[in-house]
Amino acid sequence: MKAPSRLRQSNPHLGAYYGIITSAVISLVIGLAMFEQLGWSQLWLAPALILVPLLLYLVIAASARTLDAGDFFASGRRVPPVYNGAVLAAILIGGAGFFGYTGTLFFLGFDGLAIGLAWTTGLLVAGLLFVPYLRKSGAYTLPAFLGQRFRSRSIRVCASLLQLPPTALLLAAEIKIAAL
Repeated sequence: MKAPSRLRQSNPHLGAYYGIITSAVISLVIGLAMFEQLGWSQLWLAPALILVPLLLYLVIAASARTLDAGDFFASGRRVPPVYNGAVLAAILIGGAGFFGYTGTLFFLGFDGLAIGLAWTTGLLVAGLLFVPYLRKSGAYTLPAFLGQRFRSRSIRVCASLLQLPPTALLLAAEIKIAAL
């Protein structure tokens, strides 16, 4: 992958877009809660709670459609690091993280706090060590970056293979949690 020839400017309206979408979802939840208190049937409220956000996501997907790989994988590198960090934090607190960490605290008690702190610190350190170089190189994944950095296809393949077992375990945990 080639490094980008020029750095793109961050989207100045990104915060406003996120604010509008967040306001729409919060307004939906508050509106449905009000309708429930007014006595509306669950027959209407439950599908609305699922279908309206789905419709919002489909509108966003249709308006943000692209054929450029850079725009698809990395938003054209126009998203500021603060928003990317927020996305990583949301992924970290996903189903497996939420239930796994809760279970760890339940079984280990106060000692389980060290695992959460190590988890958060590890993500922060990895972000500080790798993200600036990953962004400058134009690579989308850590294996692609390592293969590009060391000019070795075998290192890229090895790094990809090393990522498969933890990714498969995380995927299995997420599927199990979704089934609960």
